Amino acid sequence: MWGVLLRSIILFCCFCGIFVSSQEFSPVSVPQEVVESAAEEKAAKKDASKCDVACAALASALPSKVFLAKEGNFQYWDSKCADLQPACRLEPESAQDVATAYGIVKEHECQFAIKSGGHGLHPGASNVEGGVVFDLSRSLNTITISADKKTVDIGPGARWLQVYEELEKDELIVLGGRVADVGVGGLILGGGISFYTAKQGFACDHVLEMEIVLPDGTITTASETNHADLFKALKGAGQSNFGIVTRFTLEAMPNPSPKGLWWSNRFFAWDKRAALSRAHTKYITEGLGNDASSLGQFQTWAQTKEYGRLIISNLWHTSHESPDSFPKTFEHYKEIEAWEGATSEMLPQSNVTIKLELSNPYGMRTSYHSFCYKPSAELEDKFAELFEEALEKIKDVDTWGFVIVQQPISRAAIAASKKRGGNAMGLEEEDGPLVIWHIPWSWFNAKDDELMRTVGRELREKSEEVAKEAGLWHRYRYTNYAEESQEAYKGYGEEMLKWLKQVQKKYDPEGIYTKGGLNSGYFKLNEKEEVVERIRDEL
Repeated sequence: MWGVLLRSIILFCCFCGIFVSSQEFSPVSVPQEVVESAAEEKAAKKDASKCDVACAALASALPSKVFLAKEGNFQYWDSKCADLQPACRLEPESAQDVATAYGIVKEHECQFAIKSGGHGLHPGASNVEGGVVFDLSRSLNTITISADKKTVDIGPGARWLQVYEELEKDELIVLGGRVADVGVGGLILGGGISFYTAKQGFACDHVLEMEIVLPDGTITTASETNHADLFKALKGAGQSNFGIVTRFTLEAMPNPSPKGLWWSNRFFAWDKRAALSRAHTKYITEGLGNDASSLGQFQTWAQTKEYGRLIISNLWHTSHESPDSFPKTFEHYKEIEAWEGATSEMLPQSNVTIKLELSNPYGMRTSYHSFCYKPSAELEDKFAELFEEALEKIKDVDTWGFVIVQQPISRAAIAASKKRGGNAMGLEEEDGPLVIWHIPWSWFNAKDDELMRTVGRELREKSEEVAKEAGLWHRYRYTNYAEESQEAYKGYGEEMLKWLKQVQKKYDPEGIYTKGGLNSGYFKLNEKEEVVERIRDEL
């Protein structure tokens, strides 16, 4: 039974992935003279907006790099973001192109957004209605390994599949994303959970330096020894707060599993949920810290229309070399009966990201919610009851399924985050281990947007409340999984948030990257001063 379902999901998602990828990277064929002429014509109209005028200036200053509206195969993972219609899209090829464009959008007071891989969910984050999109995915996507193979320079628009395939040729790895088509820039600047996070920390902790174009057009490098405050702030709070990163230099490491990662993808009936929560908790509190080769595990509760509720368990290990047996750390999972179709394989990291991409198809409408809690099987029992209640409210929504994902943050991961000047996320080793509670709900129709957002928010708030009552809630919110109303940076702690606000003002005194500024999408650290003054006057 499960084999049939799995095959149908894979066929559906493969089609989505292949279609979008072929569109995303196909050559752009709009003649430059056509773009310039159309931009000038639009800017000359009486009802032309500031951004229409800015687009004409961009097309003139940066020929062959500007496309009107959605010309040039403009794609987004989330269809809510794809619905937005920008005035134009810029494909900068260098930091200098970005600096030039900054000057133009500022001169014309035009709103802009920044697109790396295009997996952002929040309107205004990676797409903006009527504004300019800095699209980094097609030009700023190079991957260059150093001669000594100890570092790799990566453009923010590269996808993690590209990165891993290139590195695997030299038996190297970097800490990066786990889904093939996710962009490098957004994942790293939000922290970045990787296959190796349980032992090595977040992806941002393995960045050696970042080339960044600041809001005043200055091109500089942030590292542990140069603009150290900016470097730390970018690692976890860098998405649309300080400027546009145009290059990451990451630490390259020998591949610990050149034969492939041991990966188990197992499916269980819902009546095994309680047993799996106990296995999950045991692994996080015992196995995760005792096995140096254990990379981690995440558990997914799923509701499918055809087969009802089920649980999916994903396990990774670097040193175990047989797909026919289990590493000792995970042996207690064998005691729980899995459905037909459960697999254990040895796969290169790049191949695992492709498999995980199958469960993240393009073209759906998606919302995220997230928080953290201390591992507890009893608490997860209560979460499951709340999940079941929420499912009743959305049972008629058109989708292929609803899920809740739980994944750990180990003490070792938090300890690793202290190197190279630390990161912005405000975690201390004694906070761990933690579990990230995450709902990435996807659906097909715009008419269900409000219902899905409301039910998701209610479920997250009720789940947080029971965690607080149990004394197991933790303030940290992983930014890349947070919903736009959550004010993710508050989860970093009061002192860290205060410091981040100061650093943001230091590098962006004009308030370009603030609420009310020209780049006002996504989570912001500050409000533009004029907005603050207006609110005070109104009060």
